[in-house]
Amino acid sequence: MPAPIRTVTAAFAGLLGSLLVTAAPVNAAPMAAAAEQDAPFWRQPPVILGATGLLLVLAGLLGWLWQRRRTRRPAAPAPARPPDLGGAVAAQRIRRGTVYPLPGTPKPAAARRRPPVWATVAIALGLLAGLAGGAILAATGPMGGMRANAQPTAGAWVGLSAVGQIGTPLRESAFEFTVRGLDCDGGGRCRATVDVQNLTPEKQRWYAPMQRAYLPDGEWVTADEAATRAANNGRDVFAEPLAPGQRVTLPLVFSTDPAKRPSHLELRSGVFSSGVRVNVP
Repeated sequence: MPAPIRTVTAAFAGLLGSLLVTAAPVNAAPMAAAAEQDAPFWRQPPVILGATGLLLVLAGLLGWLWQRRRTRRPAAPAPARPPDLGGAVAAQRIRRGTVYPLPGTPKPAAARRRPPVWATVAIALGLLAGLAGGAILAATGPMGGMRANAQPTAGAWVGLSAVGQIGTPLRESAFEFTVRGLDCDGGGRCRATVDVQNLTPEKQRWYAPMQRAYLPDGEWVTADEAATRAANNGRDVFAEPLAPGQRVTLPLVFSTDPAKRPSHLELRSGVFSSGVRVNVP
């Protein structure tokens, strides 16, 4: 890789790391819900980075095509046919060789043209900008989960979050959740007994990373898959989808700070679901 491309790539990677650290939701400071206002879509970082990347790619391609058109050489004229010298003179020239190629002589392969370095750098920057936009969208959007300082209705893509207490059935886009209780053993393991029912006419999967326990300081942890499997007698409750109308009652285990008891649970069927919030005493 040329030195300019390596330098630009390293600088862009450092910028991307800084953006992702800034956008990480785990250590976000709590904020009031009223202070959170969504910026217009055209001012969102993924949209800005995506547009910048697209412009860079188009500029690089157009510049490369222009440079290629500009430096394209005209076709060389066909060589003149040698005069017919006839007889011995022609035979002598054939024996000694001639500047004119003989019939059937293979033509030398044309040298492969390479795009200029600046076009390669522009295309690389465009691709990196697209990757950065996708990474920031994954870190700040629904695929990365809701922010720790967000209210239940913020950061969701489909519907509004339902909020309730232990024992209250709460519905979201696909499931109905009812938390029966939450017991913590003092060693950092909290076990929630949850009823889950599929409300849709199709099979629905749910995933351990989407089930979260929030601590009082705003940090959150996802369901401990190994501990949950052990609590369910070795059965992986997330491996098989729930059938239409199926209802199950099972324990979910969260590994947290032993000195901190969760303040609420957030349960959801998928990455685009608003989920439900259950406040726990």
